[in-house]
Amino acid sequence: MHIIQLENILLSDQTPQAIVKIADFGLARFFADNSELRTVCGSPLYVAPEILDIGMSSETYTPAVDMWSVGVILFILLSVRDVIMPTRPISAYFFDAITGKLTFRK
Repeated sequence: MHIIQLENILLSDQTPQAIVKIADFGLARFFADNSELRTVCGSPLYVAPEILDIGMSSETYTPAVDMWSVGVILFILLSVRDVIMPTRPISAYFFDAITGKLTFRK
């Protein structure tokens, strides 16, 4: 799927019983058991290192990349802060994801 980001999570209403839905705004893809995932896509804040590694040391990735996005969402929701710092270029977040050295806003 690899479109999981906070902006794509919707609630059916404003009650505690609301149904959580994940919206697709164009980049989602269904995964069949025998298919290979090769598309390099995703938002800079949510993209998994495996996706950025396509063409370097790997040619495919698994649906597990969505768990990276879920981790970013959980961090934002539990810490009540965003990971993006306005003074850093977007390319810095790609580098952080690839190297595993993430920098968070204080």
